[in-house]
Amino acid sequence: MNFMRLFLPSCFLFSCVVSTPSASGLHCNDVRVLTRTFVKRHFAFEKFTDQLSTRMVENMIKSLDPSKLYFDKSDVKKIRKSYARKMDNLIGSSKCEGIDFIYGTYSKKFQAAQKFVDEWLKVKHDFNLDEKVELDPDKLEFAKSEAELKQRWRKRVKFQLLQKLESLVVAEKAKISKKKFKKNSKKDLKAKADAMKAAEIKAVASVKKRYALAKKRHKDFDYNKVLGLALNSFALGMDPHSTYFTPEQLEGFRINTRLSLEGIGALLRAEDGFTIVSSLVTGGAAQKGGLLKAGDKIIEVAQGKGTPVDVIDMDLGDVVKMIRGKRGTTVNLSVLREKGGKTKRIVVPITREKVKLVDREARSKLFTLKDGKNTTKVGVISLPSFYLDFQGRQKNLKDYKSSTKDVMRELKKLESDGMNSLIVDLRSNGGGSLDESISLAGLFVDKGVIVMRKGKYPTPDKHRDPIPGEIYSGPLTVLINRQSASASEIFAGAIQDHKRGLVIGDKHTFGKGTVQNLNDLDPSLGAIKVTTSKFYLPAGSSTQKKGVPSDIVLPDLLDELEMGEKYYDYVLSWQAIKSAKLKGGKDRVNKALAVLKARNKARVASDPGFQEINEAIAEYRKNEKTRTLVSLKFGDDKKDGDDEAEKEKKDQEPDNGEISLKDDSHLQESLRIAADYFRVEADEAKDLGDYKIVGFTPKNKKKKSSNKVRGSENLLK
Repeated sequence: MNFMRLFLPSCFLFSCVVSTPSASGLHCNDVRVLTRTFVKRHFAFEKFTDQLSTRMVENMIKSLDPSKLYFDKSDVKKIRKSYARKMDNLIGSSKCEGIDFIYGTYSKKFQAAQKFVDEWLKVKHDFNLDEKVELDPDKLEFAKSEAELKQRWRKRVKFQLLQKLESLVVAEKAKISKKKFKKNSKKDLKAKADAMKAAEIKAVASVKKRYALAKKRHKDFDYNKVLGLALNSFALGMDPHSTYFTPEQLEGFRINTRLSLEGIGALLRAEDGFTIVSSLVTGGAAQKGGLLKAGDKIIEVAQGKGTPVDVIDMDLGDVVKMIRGKRGTTVNLSVLREKGGKTKRIVVPITREKVKLVDREARSKLFTLKDGKNTTKVGVISLPSFYLDFQGRQKNLKDYKSSTKDVMRELKKLESDGMNSLIVDLRSNGGGSLDESISLAGLFVDKGVIVMRKGKYPTPDKHRDPIPGEIYSGPLTVLINRQSASASEIFAGAIQDHKRGLVIGDKHTFGKGTVQNLNDLDPSLGAIKVTTSKFYLPAGSSTQKKGVPSDIVLPDLLDELEMGEKYYDYVLSWQAIKSAKLKGGKDRVNKALAVLKARNKARVASDPGFQEINEAIAEYRKNEKTRTLVSLKFGDDKKDGDDEAEKEKKDQEPDNGEISLKDDSHLQESLRIAADYFRVEADEAKDLGDYKIVGFTPKNKKKKSSNKVRGSENLLK
């Protein structure tokens, strides 16, 4: 997965106002020049078309108003009618009146919205009413009138007050419990009433502070940033990965691509006004802690024991700055998580640390599986990224870090211990070095093309196996999930196309099959990132949008989430080109696949871990229409988030650098598939039985708890 995509500035909701252009930075003529530069370098576009003009306008509307709280239908209709197909002509003539009009309209609506906010903060809200707020703007139309907008703001303010109130109530309850009043005595009831009143006052003060900060950001947003937003809206109209970086955003991007980053180790993206966790960096604090999950929506950030700051609708760059910090310090993230078909609020504490390269190295472990009289040894190599010390390689240093070199080291270790079958675990591997994905595939493929790359020119570049022969020639399985992206897809696709091994896991990988170049501009302008080509696998299929499909699919809730390239706006299409000449090596897959699928299907049906996963999937599908609705009733749909996070923390196995099978049904089943694979290749399919993984006891089916979920309306009773 590309870091540039995850840190692009897609939301400036509370940070805008038109002002006099700054002496340095962007000017209207720069917008003309840079849009031309984008189309000149982008492989799929030749010029600034009416289609790009329309997309630019739509992206500006969405960037300014992702939650549909400012513009109403008449505003949007007027903007579209006036400029949807005219921005190309205007900007081509160095005229920015369309940008000015869209932003000016937003700025007026922002001022009007503040009056709604002030009014709703003075009202005493009834948190016992059974009403909900929709958090997915894609399920909302733009408001038909000012009155409808006003009601949306009532719910938004009430939602923010409720989030504050519920967290404050937990703290107040703890204070009361220390006083040891007799339950329901006069002192007890008075203390609870006073505590609730104090919590309500604090909640209002906190939300007021949040909007005061929003007004300041609005005031400080200069014309340079307005033009930057417009440029980025244009770039994202070409594809999801082309981006304009202001100088500040460029520095943030470069910090996030350095291996010495200090922080929580999570990749974030902005979507519909929320900061969403895209994936966790292996070896990072968040991944080690085990509490933060991909898909979590961050709604508040608190430094240590400090007051939480509401970050809904906040610019992604500002949120990242708040989360980033010195190692050893703690940041508390309040997140919304879809769980059990409902949206719940959970507080996740994370101690920041430095993400070191050693934490992201390839690592391995040998597992022994027994099947009656037979013993099969399966090796697992976990690879969190395709890393490479470019400077060390350029200097010809003998000990420079490389994922290929490290995998070779682990392979030798596993083979010396008698490994019969190998799993390469690429789950949540977001990619990295193209060279490394090619050379790593070369360890297992005898010879031939590993990947092709095609841009504007008709003839694709073919990247061939640089390593003669096969370093490892035994049965090979590649384990993937929906977060396996980019270089991971190249590796998995090459193994699959050459019929060298099995791909198992989620239905398909992420689907990021494009190449971007980062082009520095004048230091006062920043940089542009442009998509210049697509990747194609040896058999000619692009990895774009569709990803690499699994030969054997394992049930996973990730497959239900809107996660992957195909869910982005204006995603480039899937294509196929002429296949490279495959060398016709031994087909290692088809001989075994039917047997492996049948045995896998039977095991998954009775496996307790997969039963739980399938139950979660069923619950998720059941609540599809309502899961983005959040109750505005005090304590409704809410288990004590702190208790839930604490329980998960207790259950979390500490990361000691070893590959673990605990709570990992996918890896457990992968071991059994890999053992079957070896036995079938050895013509022992008739003797296959049930495997026992030596030293590991699988869990039994969990019984459903009969405890009622305690709502926070009871916390002060």
